[in-house]
This record gives sequence, C-alpha cells and structure tokens, in this order.
Amino acid sequence: MELLIAYLHSIAGMSSALEAYLRKILQKFEFDEGKLILKEGSICRHIFFIEVGMVRIYRIEEVPVTRWILGKNDIFISPRSFFRQVASEYNIVTLEKSICWGITRRQLDEVCGLFPEFLVHRTWITEEYYCRSEDRHDELQLLPAVDKYAALVEKRSDLISLPVPILASYIGVKTSTFYSAQKEYLARRSNKI
Repeated sequence: MELLIAYLHSIAGMSSALEAYLRKILQKFEFDEGKLILKEGSICRHIFFIEVGMVRIYRIEEVPVTRWILGKNDIFISPRSFFRQVASEYNIVTLEKSICWGITRRQLDEVCGLFPEFLVHRTWITEEYYCRSEDRHDELQLLPAVDKYAALVEKRSDLISLPVPILASYIGVKTSTFYSAQKEYLARRSNKI
C-alpha cells in the first residue's frame, strides 16, 4: 500500500484525513500468474493499482488484440465498463504473480464526495491514461512494423521477455510480421555500430 500512497502524494499532496480514509478502504488483491481478473462480458467493479506484477488487457477478435500491458505503479481498469458499469469488451489477465490494491466504483465516488481534494488525483490519472491511450493509438496506426518494434524495445524493454504472440498482438502485427520487424530492427542496429 505504501507504494500507492507515495504515488498519490506524487500527484498532489493528500490531507492526513484523506490518506487515513484511503488506508481504511483500500483492499489488497493477490493474483497468481494467469489469473483472469475480468472476463469479457462481465462488469469491471474495481480500479486497481499494481504494486507488484504485470497484467494484460485484451479482447478476442479473429486473434487476440492486446490493448495494454501494464506493470508496477500502473493503474488498470476496463474504462467503459468501470465508469459506465456495463459489460466489458476486454479480458484482464495477470502475466505474472501480482499484488494489487483496489477500490470499487462506488468507493471511488464516495472518496471524491467526501474529499474533493481527491478530484485532483482522479483527474490527473484520467488525463494521464487518456494521453497514453492516444500515444498507443498513434503508434499502432501510423508507424510501420519495424518502427513499432523499435518503440517496443526502446520504450517498453521490460516486456521483451513475454511470449512473441503477446508482443505481436501488443504492437498490432501478426507474429510473422513481428519476426520480420525484429530482424529488420536488428539489422539497422548492427549497421549503426
């Protein structure tokens, strides 16, 4: 919990009353690797902060399409499902053993009502993840495969050890295209040395 409290203080200082209230309502979740936290068609009831571990948010189309891979110090939900309390289009699964802290939608609304100062945190987090979502969209839509691979290596090197089908899905290419992009990227790198 201390990591989450420090994260929130880094966004904006919290009063001792707000911090005490959060400490009272935050629930600890421990998930084994491969745990399906949210199944497509279910309603996302919690917003989570990852203290340890990694999660994948994806949906099944013709093949799995990975929307996010998030790790330590990240916050995750299925946004439309959580905020509107409707069925999720996404699955959320742990990629490794994970420890998360969470609150429900009702608790989030109560915190904001009781402590209007927490609206600063809520707004900052919403803006941060909205901008990240736009960045991901632009990378997936605008970049050629080799540049998507380069962005993966340079911005998310913590993911490189994941299985190739997950990584290919994450950067929005087929597995065969992923291998081609990797080969081209490595060739470019060796030419620069």
